[in-house]
Amino acid sequence: MSYQISIGQGEYARLRRAKEILDERDRQDEEWGPQDHTLYKWNAILMEEVGELATACLEYQDKPCKQTDEGWRKEAIQVAAVALAMLEQHEDLRHQPLIETEAAQEDVGDE
Repeated sequence: MSYQISIGQGEYARLRRAKEILDERDRQDEEWGPQDHTLYKWNAILMEEVGELATACLEYQDKPCKQTDEGWRKEAIQVAAVALAMLEQHEDLRHQPLIETEAAQEDVGDE
């Protein structure tokens, strides 16, 4: 049996953007490998990307006839991909079994 799903132009555009973000996540994984950062470090990486997006937006705003929207779009996709990587890592950590250490076992024994 074959199913056809009909989506509107807006939904298609949204799915296309989501695919671009996922493709960027794959590219980042290929370039940097698995990342294991604290939330503080992820925030620093994300803010660096947001700064690049802000710069690209300002450049586009100042010289729209000389710039395409590709610069700020690329940066926006990178911001979304870094935020997704941050979520992926820290949500995955919540589902990993806890590693018991001697100190943790002693703390439990004191209760």
